[in-house]
Amino acid sequence: MGYVMIETPTVLVLGAGASNPYGFPSEGELYREVLDMKPKAFPMDVAQFGRTKMFRTRKVLEFKAELRDSGVKSVDVFLESREEFEKVGKAAMACILSRYETAALARPDGPDKRDWYCYLWERMCAGASFDDLGENRLSILTFNYDRSLEDFLFRAARAYYGQSPDECARTLRAINIIHLHGSLGPMPWQDRGAWSVPFGRGGSFKDVRVAISSMKVVRDSQVEDPDFMRAGELLRAAERVYLLGFGYRPANVSRLGLDVGRWTGCELAGTCCGLGARQIADIQARCPVDISVDRKDQDCMAFFREYRSLA
Repeated sequence: MGYVMIETPTVLVLGAGASNPYGFPSEGELYREVLDMKPKAFPMDVAQFGRTKMFRTRKVLEFKAELRDSGVKSVDVFLESREEFEKVGKAAMACILSRYETAALARPDGPDKRDWYCYLWERMCAGASFDDLGENRLSILTFNYDRSLEDFLFRAARAYYGQSPDECARTLRAINIIHLHGSLGPMPWQDRGAWSVPFGRGGSFKDVRVAISSMKVVRDSQVEDPDFMRAGELLRAAERVYLLGFGYRPANVSRLGLDVGRWTGCELAGTCCGLGARQIADIQARCPVDISVDRKDQDCMAFFREYRSLA
């Protein structure tokens, strides 16, 4: 291939835009789908959910009405201030995102020319034996609940190296992948327990319960969240940090320590798909990120193809 595995300490920070090429909704699209969701759309044992006050039709309708009137077009941001709706909000997002995982499983390849997962994998496995794969100096911090990247890497490792699922799972565990807001739950190759949720086959009553337990709403009072503390360690040790599909929300910038005046680390660059010049200027006033201002349509693959490299 002409290059070798990732040898420069690198951290990728993923927002919703990083999963978008694989069919997953943006933050705004997820917000709209939650508002459109009918109480009966919860794919569950209605009797079981009916006995739980958080999921009664009246509670669901109240949650949606308050979310709509909040003026905040992000379910996560809304739940940070309305703890009483946390369970029903998580359940709604889990039901919706589980359907997208099912669609992603049926369509394993990303759209042509936007498939940055393949680009990442090519860099990870280039010149690397299976035993070397875990030596890639790569960490991934994701704000996304979906498990599409881990599922892709697992399937790619099995197919490319022809190793057993157990061996692939062991090797991939050496790559730091941290879901800062939690996930839809561990996949069977990550956890053999009864509460694992297969990729693309979630959405049952049990799976939604697992997701509720696995997803996190991070509030400012939770200053010692272990995942964010570990993320800070990885960011400080990196030589390059790339923000992909990231929304640059001030709270998330601050929680990661990327603020102007606080960030004393390495090269920091990111995508800016869909952002205007004024928005980019505001972002750079609070986060010293290098953004290609003349490429406001730049998605993750374009970022790597034209702006930064993992070589």
